Amino acid sequence: MKKLVIIIFLLSPFLPLSADSKEKAVSEETQKKAPKGLKSDDIATSNTIDGCSGPATFTHVYDPVLNCYTFTNTTNNDCGTDGICTWDFGDGSPTVTTIQGANTICHEFPDCDTYNISLTYDATACFSTAICFGSYQVDINTFVPDNIDIYTSDCNGYNISCFGGSDGFIQINSLPPLCTVQWDDGTVGLYNGNLSAGVHGATIEDDQGCNYLFFDTLTEPPPITSNIQIVSNNYNGYDLRCYGDSTAIIDVTSTGGVLPYTYLWNNGEITHQISNLPSDLYSVNITDACGCFSNADIGLIQPDVLEIISSNSKDSCGRGVANAEVEILGGIQPYEYLWSNNETAQLVTNLYEGSYTVLVTDKNNCSISDQIIIENVPDPIADFRIVPSLKLHHFSEQIDNPIYFLDESQDDFTTIVDWVWGFEDGYNSNLQNVEHSFDEIGSFNVLLIIKNLFGCIDTITKRVIIEDFVLYIPNSFTPDGDGINDSFLPKGMGVKKYKLDIFNRWGALIFSSNHLSGNEEYCMHNQQDVIGWDGTTYNSERISQLGVYRYLINLEDVFGMPHQYMGQITLIR
Repeated sequence: MKKLVIIIFLLSPFLPLSADSKEKAVSEETQKKAPKGLKSDDIATSNTIDGCSGPATFTHVYDPVLNCYTFTNTTNNDCGTDGICTWDFGDGSPTVTTIQGANTICHEFPDCDTYNISLTYDATACFSTAICFGSYQVDINTFVPDNIDIYTSDCNGYNISCFGGSDGFIQINSLPPLCTVQWDDGTVGLYNGNLSAGVHGATIEDDQGCNYLFFDTLTEPPPITSNIQIVSNNYNGYDLRCYGDSTAIIDVTSTGGVLPYTYLWNNGEITHQISNLPSDLYSVNITDACGCFSNADIGLIQPDVLEIISSNSKDSCGRGVANAEVEILGGIQPYEYLWSNNETAQLVTNLYEGSYTVLVTDKNNCSISDQIIIENVPDPIADFRIVPSLKLHHFSEQIDNPIYFLDESQDDFTTIVDWVWGFEDGYNSNLQNVEHSFDEIGSFNVLLIIKNLFGCIDTITKRVIIEDFVLYIPNSFTPDGDGINDSFLPKGMGVKKYKLDIFNRWGALIFSSNHLSGNEEYCMHNQQDVIGWDGTTYNSERISQLGVYRYLINLEDVFGMPHQYMGQITLIR
């Protein structure tokens, strides 16, 4: 609750009294109060020479705070600061003395009225006969009413709840009778509300037209200011170490307003510091004891999520020629790499088929891993086809019609680019498909070597048998033991099955054999030591008689064809 303070009324300087009113002015020297509205124009001076060339004059100023008036001598004189001013305020109070150039002590009049105020200016310190006098009637149109009860809004010592607010009020609870109140904003009555901070005045006027002007200063708290900051570590420019972390701490510090504060964050927390926070935008409402609030917000920044983009080639033929490479997105550079084979580069080479793991760690010590599967490109499969596809090739026929060797190799992943043919008879070729005739009979290996774009190699070998059917039958022999033509022995090749029968002239079978000279690979004989007819008969060592005998040969050649030969043989001694 506050006392009201008197507002000023300024009175302009009083004019000097006329010369013909001197007596009246002297007679009124002791007058303390004149009737309200009466003004005197009497003036009396004791001397007007040199130091006092006219009546004493003065001005006055109203002090609204102290509800009093200050008077200043304005008499025209040349006495400097040596003159003495004596003041009589006409309200029964003691006279006041001041030196020239000094104001009076602020004087409070007891009531709203017209007062006869006189000034005697004594300049005898400068000029022995220089004394000036002036008396004036002054309307004092202010008063201080008794028993005014004033009540103002209050919140913890402030009249306004919040800085910049307008919820203040001034309430005059009691006034003397017949007084009216007009506020400086035009409001009429004992109550004035919706006021902001500052000076608010009112004029109280009684039924006599006397005014009491007062003002009151409504105060407001300082504005609430909030400093919000991240108090957890800084990770190379980020508030969180890794993407997805929840380790940040935010603190808000407030000043102004009226303590204590309450806090409400957008995540429901109610303390000035919150922790275990992920990346997000955080805002807080700070409310003081008077319900004033302030807002603050801050965002937590996290690194981008770490990502691995991997690429790799395939191994081929198990040679360890594959490579793998990773590209890293997000996180904080530089990155460190650790592969499961202890390599530490972004690109690793010379990899075999299998599974490889890479661990990538960024500058904030955040990590991510990936598994890379290295596949092996299968070897090509070498193969070829022989045309004609015979187990045995007739020598003479293949001379005229070469054998074809046609590549039928397979590679499902790439392309075969090289062919190398190797024939056991010494012939070679680099064509994909070749034809060849063998210069002699026999069994020959044919080798095909292939290579694909990856350098993978495969080989295959197939056997080719070149045969011919030949049979030579002699027409005589001389079993005389001289080692020359001692037996009847047909010769041939390309014979698979063979049987020789000898008959005498009467058609009796005297010898059989299944062994053909020169064709031992295919034929067998009944008696190991007999390969041809030596002229003897069964179970006899005696040479048969000279003469003509008949033979019968049944055989099957290597091509599966049967042959039969009949003829005569002459035994000569």
